[in-house]
Amino acid sequence: MSEIRKSFIFYSDWYDAICGLDDNTALEVSKAIMAIALRRKEPILSQTAKAMMMLIRPQIERDIEKWLDIKAKRQEIGRKGGVAKATNYYQLLPIGGKSKQDVASVAVNEDVNVNVESNIALLEEKNDTNVSVKKENKRFIKPTIEEIQAYIFEKGYAFDAEAFYAYYESNGWRVGRNPMKNWKMACTTWAKNRNNNNNNYGRETITDKIRRTVEEANAFSQQLTDRIGNQADVCDGDNSEVW
Repeated sequence: MSEIRKSFIFYSDWYDAICGLDDNTALEVSKAIMAIALRRKEPILSQTAKAMMMLIRPQIERDIEKWLDIKAKRQEIGRKGGVAKATNYYQLLPIGGKSKQDVASVAVNEDVNVNVESNIALLEEKNDTNVSVKKENKRFIKPTIEEIQAYIFEKGYAFDAEAFYAYYESNGWRVGRNPMKNWKMACTTWAKNRNNNNNNYGRETITDKIRRTVEEANAFSQQLTDRIGNQADVCDGDNSEVW
């Protein structure tokens, strides 16, 4: 049975993205977030909801891993019998942890072991979070084609995700001479440059050509239909000449 969590973090970026959806899809995505974050259940989703969850799910998984790690540390402390004395607590603090004065402020009562364990877990969680943020800021992780497609859908862009991926994969994910730091910003630049005919990024993709050809064929067909209809009205039943 999947482990049950009592709470989870809901980020403001998720709220902003969900507000842009229709009511049914917004409800579907919200329930999916809760099902995965609290119950580790895999919901059945529509295509639109799937695209949105591709952006949200990586953060949910990172939070779950962090929660499981903290839970394991608490269980390990419990197996060792907790912390009987404040001096033992100092040994369990992460490097750069709280001072002796901060530890002395922990209430000493009949349930002292539980209180100390909770404070240790909170300190370790804060320390892990700070390290994770620093590492994430330093190391660029290239996106998958699916992540690019989901971001294109979210922003309403109209370029080909595979073309974007192939271009930056071939040049080592660099912007000019510098390593790429934010692929989403690169997507925004790519979308803007796509409308500039003087820029190579604006070249027409195979998908664009197919879409344009279909649109032109439909327009031509409609013109023929309208012209035949107009000629028929003029002839008033005389089929001797249509054009």
